[in-house]
Amino acid sequence: MKVTDSLILALNPLTTALLASIFVGEKFTRNLGVVNREYLGMLILSKS
Repeated sequence: MKVTDSLILALNPLTTALLASIFVGEKFTRNLGVVNREYLGMLILSKS
């Protein structure tokens, strides 16, 4: 086994985890933004 092979094997789980966390984080923040927008909209509607 070459050094580069073991390096790629070692980096692969890290890269996968990183990409997954970015993807999940993006979805989470987008959902949070939608919830906040709806909440703000309800606040504005209830005040008027």
